Order: sequence, then C-alpha cells, then structure tokens
Amino acid sequence: MAERTPDAPYISGIADLDAQVREAVHTSVRAMEEGLVTKLAELVLRQVMPMVSKEVAKEVDKQVKERLEDTVSAAVAPLKVEIQQMREKFEASKTSPGNLPSPAIDARFSELADQQRRSGNLVITRLSESDGETELRLHDTVLECLQITHSDVQVLSVKRVGKPSTSPSSSGTPKARKVLVQLANVQERNRVLRGRKSLQGTRYQTVGVSEDLTKSQEELRQKAWPAFLEAKGAHKRCFWKAEKLFIDGQEHII
Repeated sequence: MAERTPDAPYISGIADLDAQVREAVHTSVRAMEEGLVTKLAELVLRQVMPMVSKEVAKEVDKQVKERLEDTVSAAVAPLKVEIQQMREKFEASKTSPGNLPSPAIDARFSELADQQRRSGNLVITRLSESDGETELRLHDTVLECLQITHSDVQVLSVKRVGKPSTSPSSSGTPKARKVLVQLANVQERNRVLRGRKSLQGTRYQTVGVSEDLTKSQEELRQKAWPAFLEAKGAHKRCFWKAEKLFIDGQEHII
C-alpha cells in the first residue's frame, strides 16, 4: 500500500477548486452564448418582422379589397339593371301618346335636378352691404366671415342675389341682400357648414349660413319652423338637414 504524503489533501483541494472553476467558466460561457443567441434573435426579429408584417398586411389588404369589390359588385348589379330599366321605360313613355309621364313625375324630376344643381352652394344672410361694395371686396369679406382660405376650400363664385331693399332693417340701415356662395362640391359645403359655430364671438356672429334650398324645400322648412322654435324653447337638441327638422335625433314629421 502506497504511503500518503502530507501534500495529498492540498493537491486534492487544488483539484476540486480547478473543477469548480472549470464548471463556473463553462456555466458562464453557456449563459453568454444563450444571451447572445437571444439578443441575436431579438435583433433579427426587430429587423425582419416589420418587413414580414408589411408583406402580410399588403396581402390581407389585397384580399379584403378583392372580396369587397366582388361583394359590392354583386349587390350593385341588380340596382344598375333596375335603374336602366326605369330609364328605358321613362324614355319610352315620352314617345308613347297613351303613356305620357304625369305632371307630378315631371315636377319631381325638376325638383331633384334643382337640388343637385344647388348642392355645392351656401347662402349667407345678414351680411352687411355697403354702397360701394365690389365683387372683389365681397369675396374677401365672405372668406373672412367663413374663416376659410383658397387652400382650404375652392370658392367658385360669390354674389349678392335679389333686388336691393329700400326698407330699413331693425338697426335703421337698409336690409342686406343674401349672398350666394358657390363651392366646388357638396363635401366642401358641408365642411364650411360644420364650422359655423366658430362665428360666435366674432363680428360675424349674427350672420346666417345655410344650404341653398329650392323653393319647395324653403316652404317645407317654413312649415316646420314653429316646431323648431318650440323645441329650442324646451332646450331640446335640434338641427336641420336641408328641409328636414330633427329634434333629439328624431325626424319631425309635418
């Protein structure tokens, strides 16, 4: 049996320490490798995922549009056929002595055509009128009143309508004629109408801004006017949509 030297415990301790150091180093290296892999994966995901997401979004958007177009086409097709049939019947009725369109139908077509022609117009009331007023000065005054610029809204024309009034207003000055403002389309008209509240607190706060209604629409609005005043007095929420009056979200039926 070999004799154990006095240095044996010391050597054994060195060996154990060396094993522990190796294990610690191995563990640290493995942790570093795992951390690097995780960070590398995160980096790749951050760079690649946006591109993948864009491609996926494009493909989804394309498929949705295609399906939507198919759905809309399928829904609109019968309506197009029906409208075309109605047009053909109407045109045929013009040349058929025994089937002429009634005056009521003619009047309705004329009314709709008039409404369409006025759809992009605004009417301004109570805008003071001076003796030396020019078209250019009136144009600038309207832009200032409506708080719009040429870049915001395309104003095609501005003019006074009607004959000058000889009777004085409540302030003692001659009554101002209405101003007809022609805009590019109904979308721009609606945008200006939504901004009417901004006139409060300005020198134009007593000015009225409304749609350009036909004679028939004006008559219907006049009939509903008492109901409008009554609802306003009761602090109900009221608004007009052309000739139609809405009170607390419900259309008022005359």
